[in-house]
Amino acid sequence: MNAVAPSQQLGTSNQRDKNVIGSWSSTKTETSGWGTSLSMLSYEVVDVFYPDGSYGTGKGEMKTVNSSAWGYDENIYIEKEPKTTWRTEGNTIIFEYLTENGLQQDQATYQINGNKMIVTNRQNGNQPVFTRRK
Repeated sequence: MNAVAPSQQLGTSNQRDKNVIGSWSSTKTETSGWGTSLSMLSYEVVDVFYPDGSYGTGKGEMKTVNSSAWGYDENIYIEKEPKTTWRTEGNTIIFEYLTENGLQQDQATYQINGNKMIVTNRQNGNQPVFTRRK
């Protein structure tokens, strides 16, 4: 995602690809240690693109495993991001968010194929794959 020069007001464009609207999830896995002290945390990251241009994010199904125990939590926690909007232009998702330094903007390209969405972060090239949630 690329940050651009700030201004002072959230964008009002209502151009939004209807195929992006809805809930999408991806999985993150983090590990720590090695051998008998290896621990793993796997959790679902949920992104919600609302039709009005607001955006929410949170965590769902969390699993932990280490050498002596495991755990599972299937609760989903979603929060709307304050002062954040999204819109699309072509195959680009544009996030605008108001900070103490004014309006900031991040951009990423996306491609939807069936129930999968690949998002390419313009800043670092990462390509997480999201699955549409029911």
